[in-house]
Amino acid sequence: MPVRTSNASRRKQLRKLGAASLISLLLFGVDRLWQGYDGVPETPRARASQMMGRALDVVRAHIEQSGLSIDPALDPNATGLIGLEYSEITTTVGDLEAKRTTTNPAMASLMVELLEQAGVGRGDRVAVGCSGSFPGLYIATLSAVEALEAEAVIVISLGASSYGANRIEFTLVELSLLLNRNAVVPHRVAGASLGGSGDRGLEFDPAVQKSLAEKIRAAGIPLLGSEIFREAVCKRLEIYGMDSSEQSVKAFVNIGGGSVDMGTDPWILELEPGLHRSIEVPKIVHDRGVLQAMAERGVPIIHLLNVKGLARKHGIAWDPVPLAQVRRERRTMVPWVTLAMYLCGMSIVFYLSKRDLL
Repeated sequence: MPVRTSNASRRKQLRKLGAASLISLLLFGVDRLWQGYDGVPETPRARASQMMGRALDVVRAHIEQSGLSIDPALDPNATGLIGLEYSEITTTVGDLEAKRTTTNPAMASLMVELLEQAGVGRGDRVAVGCSGSFPGLYIATLSAVEALEAEAVIVISLGASSYGANRIEFTLVELSLLLNRNAVVPHRVAGASLGGSGDRGLEFDPAVQKSLAEKIRAAGIPLLGSEIFREAVCKRLEIYGMDSSEQSVKAFVNIGGGSVDMGTDPWILELEPGLHRSIEVPKIVHDRGVLQAMAERGVPIIHLLNVKGLARKHGIAWDPVPLAQVRRERRTMVPWVTLAMYLCGMSIVFYLSKRDLL
């Protein structure tokens, strides 16, 4: 004859079951907390790559919606950052493979590494001088600075070499506005010039010069364009805060070949790409740019012009198709730790039940 389970016994079993379920839920919650819920990357390098990946998505969507075309032959990864071979604001011949290489989100990760090696940390000021030649490196640098929670003080020039940001409808001004409007990589451009010859677009058609100047002003960006080279350099140093007695700039990033940033002496072409903690500028160098002025003040320099040399030096894939997927870093508990915690919890339940405390 079956033995009927008393109400007290059933309640006791339910309490045990409830306690075991509670422990399982608690362990699940601890494991989720350990992983970081949504898998947000835990390192600045990973965060920077993620930001650049999102920026590429935003740029691609904008290009498609605005009626500008993405040529699959020139831009097989459909980044939207590859411009024309020639346009009304093209300054020099550029290397298509180099331009495509810089659209790799791995470049943002590399920029974090270089900035950290330069000593940049949270709250530090990073001076950025960027021509329109490498919009990919522009995004990579902004993403890296943001990931490090540092501050970027940015001066841009709109002239660009082949396949850079040389579409007059989508210069660095439009790119900057787009990134800020979509809150992808928040930043502020502190000054902009036309770029090109004399940093004033002297080789551009007068109507193009006027159009570029108007778009800079319309974006609320101070227009730079001194006729005297030294004054143009001093103005940028002032914007970066280098006119103060206190050393306020932790690193200077030069992107592309802007004349005011690099200077016009051929010596600059001998400078290796990447990080330079110190540079001894020869005394014979004339028309020194911002880079030389920063070096003379002991500011670490990150020089981004020779992309092939940079990629080879740091193991960045050359002209990859497709771009590698940005991995989302997740922390997971070691399985035996989870098992040990669970067994410990169940032992407590068993002990309490034996003592009739459950």
